[in-house]
Amino acid sequence: MSSLETRLEECFATVFPDLPRGEIANAALDNTAQWDSLATVILVTVLEEQFAIIIDPNDFARLASFRSILEYLESETANRPGVQES
Repeated sequence: MSSLETRLEECFATVFPDLPRGEIANAALDNTAQWDSLATVILVTVLEEQFAIIIDPNDFARLASFRSILEYLESETANRPGVQES
């Protein structure tokens, strides 16, 4: 597991404390009961703080699963030294 993935897992654990750690990597909007529009906003806020990025509200629809968020973060942080390693 990459540092980026580990940090993302921590974000999910913060926003979805009842979600077992083993299920975080498979979490998605359509299979996680607690994941509603408010949870999306909270998750985006946590991600912005954790990764020192600003997520465009137009991108929220793309952030519908742990995997899609990981891919988004990989693309957003690829050219930012130190972001993935922190």
